[in-house]
Amino acid sequence: MNYRRGRYSSGRSSSWILILCMVPLIGWAGARIYQSIIFDKDCGGYLKRAADANTVEMAEKQLQVALSYLEQHNLTQGYTSIIYNTPDEDIGFWYDNLRESLNELQNVNVESSQLERSNVLMKLRETLLDQTDQGDSLTKPEGIAIYPHNMIFMICGIFGLVMVGVAGLFFMRGNYTVTLIEIMIIIAILSILSVAIVIGL
Repeated sequence: MNYRRGRYSSGRSSSWILILCMVPLIGWAGARIYQSIIFDKDCGGYLKRAADANTVEMAEKQLQVALSYLEQHNLTQGYTSIIYNTPDEDIGFWYDNLRESLNELQNVNVESSQLERSNVLMKLRETLLDQTDQGDSLTKPEGIAIYPHNMIFMICGIFGLVMVGVAGLFFMRGNYTVTLIEIMIIIAILSILSVAIVIGL
Protein backbone atom coordinates (compact mmCIF):
# COMPACT_ATOMS: atom_id res chain seq x y z
CA MET A 1 0.00 0.00 0.00
CA ASN A 2 1.53 3.30 -1.13
CA TYR A 3 0.78 6.27 1.15
CA ARG A 4 0.92 9.78 -0.30
CA ARG A 5 0.16 12.79 1.97
CA GLY A 6 -2.44 10.95 4.01
CA ARG A 7 -4.00 9.33 0.98
CA TYR A 8 -3.31 6.06 -0.75
CA SER A 9 -3.58 4.81 -4.29
CA SER A 10 -6.58 2.58 -4.91
CA GLY A 11 -4.55 0.46 -7.35
CA ARG A 12 -3.44 -2.28 -4.97
CA SER A 13 -5.67 -1.43 -2.01
CA SER A 14 -8.85 -1.44 -4.14
CA SER A 15 -8.41 -5.16 -4.69
CA TRP A 16 -8.64 -5.72 -0.96
CA ILE A 17 -11.53 -3.29 -0.69
CA LEU A 18 -13.41 -5.18 -3.40
CA ILE A 19 -12.83 -8.50 -1.64
CA LEU A 20 -13.94 -7.11 1.73
CA CYS A 21 -17.01 -5.47 0.22
CA MET A 22 -18.06 -8.77 -1.35
CA VAL A 23 -18.30 -10.43 2.06
CA PRO A 24 -21.83 -9.11 2.85
CA LEU A 25 -23.14 -10.20 -0.55
CA ILE A 26 -21.57 -13.64 -0.22
CA GLY A 27 -22.99 -13.94 3.28
CA TRP A 28 -26.44 -12.94 2.01
CA ALA A 29 -26.33 -15.52 -0.78
CA GLY A 30 -25.08 -18.18 1.63
CA ALA A 31 -27.90 -17.43 4.08
CA ARG A 32 -30.51 -17.65 1.30
CA ILE A 33 -29.16 -20.98 0.12
CA TYR A 34 -29.00 -22.33 3.67
CA GLN A 35 -32.58 -21.29 4.47
CA SER A 36 -33.80 -22.82 1.21
CA ILE A 37 -32.08 -26.11 1.99
CA ILE A 38 -33.54 -26.21 5.51
CA PHE A 39 -37.06 -25.52 4.23
CA ASP A 40 -36.81 -28.17 1.51
CA LYS A 41 -35.43 -30.69 4.00
CA ASP A 42 -38.04 -30.14 6.70
CA CYS A 43 -41.12 -29.17 4.67
CA GLY A 44 -40.83 -28.90 0.90
CA GLY A 45 -39.45 -32.40 0.50
CA TYR A 46 -42.40 -33.87 2.39
CA LEU A 47 -44.87 -31.92 0.25
CA LYS A 48 -43.22 -33.36 -2.85
CA ARG A 49 -43.39 -36.87 -1.38
CA ALA A 50 -47.07 -36.37 -0.58
CA ALA A 51 -47.69 -35.43 -4.19
CA ASP A 52 -45.82 -38.52 -5.39
CA ALA A 53 -47.47 -40.93 -2.93
CA ASN A 54 -49.35 -43.90 -4.43
CA THR A 55 -51.66 -44.43 -1.47
CA VAL A 56 -53.82 -42.14 0.62
CA GLU A 57 -52.13 -43.33 3.80
CA MET A 58 -48.64 -42.45 2.52
CA ALA A 59 -49.78 -39.04 1.30
CA GLU A 60 -51.48 -38.29 4.62
CA LYS A 61 -48.37 -39.13 6.61
CA GLN A 62 -46.10 -36.93 4.48
CA LEU A 63 -48.52 -34.01 4.46
CA GLN A 64 -48.87 -34.14 8.25
CA VAL A 65 -45.11 -33.74 8.64
CA ALA A 66 -45.07 -30.70 6.34
CA LEU A 67 -48.02 -29.06 8.10
CA SER A 68 -46.46 -29.64 11.50
CA TYR A 69 -43.36 -27.77 10.32
CA LEU A 70 -45.44 -24.85 9.05
CA GLU A 71 -47.37 -24.60 12.31
CA GLN A 72 -44.26 -24.87 14.49
CA HIS A 73 -42.62 -22.03 12.55
CA ASN A 74 -45.76 -19.85 12.36
CA LEU A 75 -45.95 -20.12 8.58
CA THR A 76 -49.74 -20.05 8.54
CA GLN A 77 -50.60 -16.46 7.59
CA GLY A 78 -49.19 -13.30 6.06
CA TYR A 79 -47.56 -12.45 2.75
CA THR A 80 -44.01 -13.07 1.58
CA SER A 81 -44.16 -10.01 -0.67
CA ILE A 82 -42.44 -6.78 0.35
CA ILE A 83 -43.54 -4.01 -1.99
CA TYR A 84 -47.15 -5.11 -2.62
CA ASN A 85 -49.21 -8.21 -1.91
CA THR A 86 -50.08 -10.65 -4.67
CA PRO A 87 -52.28 -13.78 -4.46
CA ASP A 88 -49.41 -16.17 -5.18
CA GLU A 89 -47.59 -14.87 -2.07
CA ASP A 90 -50.51 -15.37 0.32
CA ILE A 91 -49.27 -17.78 3.00
CA GLY A 92 -52.68 -18.03 4.65
CA PHE A 93 -54.41 -19.28 1.51
CA TRP A 94 -51.58 -21.71 0.81
CA TYR A 95 -51.65 -23.12 4.34
CA ASP A 96 -55.46 -23.39 4.44
CA ASN A 97 -55.38 -25.21 1.11
CA LEU A 98 -52.87 -27.71 2.48
CA ARG A 99 -54.90 -28.18 5.65
CA GLU A 100 -58.05 -28.82 3.62
CA SER A 101 -56.17 -31.34 1.49
CA LEU A 102 -55.18 -33.20 4.65
CA ASN A 103 -58.81 -33.23 5.80
CA GLU A 104 -59.86 -34.79 2.51
CA LEU A 105 -57.22 -37.48 2.90
CA GLN A 106 -58.38 -38.21 6.45
CA ASN A 107 -61.99 -38.52 5.29
CA VAL A 108 -61.06 -41.44 3.07
CA ASN A 109 -61.95 -44.68 4.82
CA VAL A 110 -61.88 -48.40 4.14
CA GLU A 111 -65.26 -48.18 2.44
CA SER A 112 -64.01 -45.64 -0.13
CA SER A 113 -63.67 -47.04 -3.62
CA GLN A 114 -60.40 -47.16 -5.51
CA LEU A 115 -61.75 -44.50 -7.85
CA GLU A 116 -62.44 -42.16 -4.92
CA ARG A 117 -58.94 -42.74 -3.57
CA SER A 118 -57.39 -42.07 -6.97
CA ASN A 119 -59.39 -38.86 -7.37
CA VAL A 120 -58.26 -37.60 -3.95
CA LEU A 121 -54.62 -38.34 -4.77
CA MET A 122 -54.94 -36.68 -8.17
CA LYS A 123 -56.51 -33.58 -6.62
CA LEU A 124 -53.76 -33.48 -4.00
CA ARG A 125 -51.06 -33.64 -6.67
CA GLU A 126 -52.69 -30.77 -8.56
CA THR A 127 -52.77 -28.76 -5.32
CA LEU A 128 -49.14 -29.38 -4.42
CA LEU A 129 -47.48 -29.09 -7.82
CA ASP A 130 -47.42 -26.61 -10.69
CA GLN A 131 -46.56 -27.58 -14.23
CA THR A 132 -43.80 -25.48 -15.78
CA ASP A 133 -41.66 -25.70 -18.91
CA GLN A 134 -38.96 -27.33 -16.78
CA GLY A 135 -41.40 -29.90 -15.37
CA ASP A 136 -43.34 -30.08 -12.11
CA SER A 137 -42.45 -27.57 -9.38
CA LEU A 138 -43.70 -27.32 -5.83
CA THR A 139 -46.50 -24.83 -5.29
CA LYS A 140 -45.43 -22.41 -2.56
CA PRO A 141 -45.29 -18.66 -1.94
CA GLU A 142 -42.09 -17.14 -3.30
CA GLY A 143 -39.68 -16.43 -0.47
CA ILE A 144 -41.42 -18.71 2.05
CA ALA A 145 -38.05 -20.17 3.11
CA ILE A 146 -36.92 -16.84 4.61
CA TYR A 147 -40.28 -15.63 5.94
CA PRO A 148 -40.81 -13.48 8.05
CA HIS A 149 -37.38 -11.94 7.37
CA ASN A 150 -37.97 -11.11 3.70
CA MET A 151 -37.52 -7.38 4.23
CA ILE A 152 -34.26 -7.87 6.12
CA PHE A 153 -32.91 -10.12 3.38
CA MET A 154 -33.87 -7.58 0.71
CA ILE A 155 -32.15 -4.73 2.55
CA CYS A 156 -29.03 -6.83 3.13
CA GLY A 157 -28.98 -7.86 -0.52
CA ILE A 158 -29.19 -4.26 -1.70
CA PHE A 159 -26.55 -3.24 0.84
CA GLY A 160 -24.22 -5.95 -0.45
CA LEU A 161 -24.73 -4.91 -4.07
CA VAL A 162 -24.08 -1.27 -3.20
CA MET A 163 -20.84 -2.14 -1.44
CA VAL A 164 -19.64 -4.25 -4.36
CA GLY A 165 -20.60 -1.51 -6.81
CA VAL A 166 -18.71 1.19 -4.92
CA ALA A 167 -15.64 -1.00 -4.48
CA GLY A 168 -15.78 -2.03 -8.14
CA LEU A 169 -15.78 1.63 -9.18
CA PHE A 170 -12.57 2.29 -7.29
CA PHE A 171 -11.08 -0.95 -8.54
CA MET A 172 -11.62 -0.04 -12.20
CA ARG A 173 -10.21 3.44 -11.68
CA GLY A 174 -6.87 2.25 -10.34
CA ASN A 175 -5.24 5.65 -10.63
CA TYR A 176 -7.83 7.32 -8.43
CA THR A 177 -6.69 8.28 -4.93
CA VAL A 178 -9.10 8.16 -2.04
CA THR A 179 -8.96 7.99 1.74
CA LEU A 180 -10.53 5.21 3.74
CA ILE A 181 -12.85 7.67 5.45
CA GLU A 182 -14.15 8.85 2.08
CA ILE A 183 -14.90 5.27 1.09
CA MET A 184 -16.77 4.61 4.33
CA ILE A 185 -18.79 7.83 3.95
CA ILE A 186 -19.84 6.92 0.41
CA ILE A 187 -20.83 3.40 1.45
CA ALA A 188 -22.79 4.72 4.44
CA ILE A 189 -24.68 7.29 2.36
CA LEU A 190 -25.60 4.79 -0.37
CA SER A 191 -26.64 2.22 2.22
CA ILE A 192 -28.89 4.69 4.01
CA LEU A 193 -30.47 5.72 0.72
CA SER A 194 -31.04 2.09 -0.23
CA VAL A 195 -32.74 1.33 3.08
CA ALA A 196 -34.89 4.48 2.80
CA ILE A 197 -35.99 3.51 -0.72
CA VAL A 198 -36.91 -0.02 0.32
CA ILE A 199 -38.85 1.13 3.38
CA GLY A 200 -40.55 3.81 1.34
CA LEU A 201 -41.73 1.27 -1.19
